[in-house]
Amino acid sequence: ELYMQWACTQPVSLHRCSGLAARAALALRWLMTRRGPGATCHFEAGGFIRSRAGVAEPDLQFHFLPAAVNYDGSAAAGGHGFQAHVGPMRPKSRGRLALRSGDPRQAPSILFNYNLAADDIATLRDGVRLTREIVAQPAFDQLRGPAISPAPGSGDDDASIDAFVRQRAESAYHPVG
Repeated sequence: ELYMQWACTQPVSLHRCSGLAARAALALRWLMTRRGPGATCHFEAGGFIRSRAGVAEPDLQFHFLPAAVNYDGSAAAGGHGFQAHVGPMRPKSRGRLALRSGDPRQAPSILFNYNLAADDIATLRDGVRLTREIVAQPAFDQLRGPAISPAPGSGDDDASIDAFVRQRAESAYHPVG
């Protein structure tokens, strides 16, 4: 999957929980009461859609996060932000898993081969365009600030989106296929 990020114009995102003191307070509140922002994973909004006309069933999955953060924990927005994660549900690319030796202590050889199939790139390209369309809806007008990722001006042509997909697609929770 990949994630697309926007700055948020209102102070309603999880940015308020990003400092060390705020994270400590969040953890303490959760430990004491099992309530507050620490009681959830924050990926509570999502959906399934078809990437394009003619697709028989949804082939894209969305998750929404009320923060603009990178998987390494850094804050992409430098302030309030949000992001939408979009990923293919039935990728055609196939990797491989192989034993390196008969020694069970040696890690296996794993090659994911993400986005090797042209259909997978096309599905994620459509996902980028659909995500932009969703976030451009009037419901986001009071919240949507400038795009963070992909960067503003990065283009909506196939080549620009494909470059973003190849650079930013990652394994989400676990490899599937």
